[in-house]
Order: sequence, then C-alpha cells, then structure tokens
Amino acid sequence: MSYTAGENNILARIRAHADYSAANTDANDWDLLDSGHDDNYAILRPGPDNNEIEFISPTVYVVTWVTTIECWRRYLDDGTTAAALFGDVNKIIAQMQPYKDLGLSYVEVARIVSITTPSFRWNKDGGPAWMVQEANLAWLEEVEVTYV
Repeated sequence: MSYTAGENNILARIRAHADYSAANTDANDWDLLDSGHDDNYAILRPGPDNNEIEFISPTVYVVTWVTTIECWRRYLDDGTTAAALFGDVNKIIAQMQPYKDLGLSYVEVARIVSITTPSFRWNKDGGPAWMVQEANLAWLEEVEVTYV
C-alpha cells in the first residue's frame, strides 16, 4: 500500500458524512476553496512526522503515516464562524472514530492524535477570509516484506 491509498480511503470516509461530498472535500487541492460550492471544506494533505518505520520482525515492519485534515470555514463577521468551525472539526472526528483500521486489512490503528488551534487566513484587503483548524490523523500500516 502507499500513503495515497490510505489518504483516498480517509477522503472516502469523510465524504460518507451527509455534510461532505466531492464538492467540498479533496486531497492536496486548495483551489476547491475558490469554487464557491460551500462555506466549509475539508482538504487532506500529508501531515507532520510521516513515514516513521519500526521493524517488529525481520520481515515485518510498521509505517506510521499522518494525514492532516484541514477544516476550512468561510469567515463571517457575525460571531458564528468559530463555533461553526469547531462543529465541522467534531463532525470529522466523529466520522473517523468508528474506523479504527480505516476499513483496510493492513492498517492496525487510526486515530486523531492532535488538533491545532484555529487560525485565520487573510484576504488581499487585509480582512479575515477563512478560519482553518487542522486535525492530524495517525495511522499505522503493517507491511510484510518478501525477500528475493
């Protein structure tokens, strides 16, 4: 397997939630934010500390992958954006929790390991355009090596 296969599976799990679809989720494509399809988005990308490898036998090792799920919320100056963003992050967490192995036979465990503090992304006029918060999902892939 590869990181991309796992990321695709995570994306499919998120899109299974009623509030997410191909219109407001993607992997490594921030152009989606300019699409105007929604006021909230989830964009996946490789996270920090990816690809840590630990051998558990001479022929089996575990790779730790991290996928960052960026939750984006269009900023509204009415005091609701932060609470709405926090709700979006909680939807993602709740959507991923039942899938401790991402539904993949070679994934040992997957879980949200950290959530960042919300931050603003500014528009060219100097005002906030977006709030974004990141959830880092770590997942362990077991790999068996066949030597030749």
